[in-house]
Amino acid sequence: MPGSWYGPAVYWARANGIVTGTSDTTFTPDRPVTRQEMAAILHRYAEFAGYDVSASADLSGYTDAGDIAGYAQTAMVGPTAPGLSPAPPTPP
Repeated sequence: MPGSWYGPAVYWARANGIVTGTSDTTFTPDRPVTRQEMAAILHRYAEFAGYDVSASADLSGYTDAGDIAGYAQTAMVGPTAPGLSPAPPTPP
């Protein structure tokens, strides 16, 4: 990652708690980002930027709700709150 075009942005995001990497010592920029990872990144950025991230909703309508990792629970419920998500839950 040193010398990469995205290195400074990743460094900033890490320094500000927006991204945490795939482990304590690893960042894998060439691996696809999962839905829960993207939700967590967006949630952390919104929180950093001062947006109200207190909205929540019930995820039980999603067939994969039980697969959401603990770190992403809060991030996943916010975007599904009434008025925040334009699409209803749909099966994969």
